[in-house]
Amino acid sequence: MTDLVIRNVRVLDGSGAEPFEADVAIDAGRIAGIGSPSGSAR
Repeated sequence: MTDLVIRNVRVLDGSGAEPFEADVAIDAGRIAGIGSPSGSAR
């Protein structure tokens, strides 16, 4: 279980690749996962 999910954010991964939209999961103060955008807001 994650502490927080931040939805529809622009991710800059530091690799030099183009930024991309994603959902980011936070657990215990660390990034626990990055996934596809969730779609419509609820």
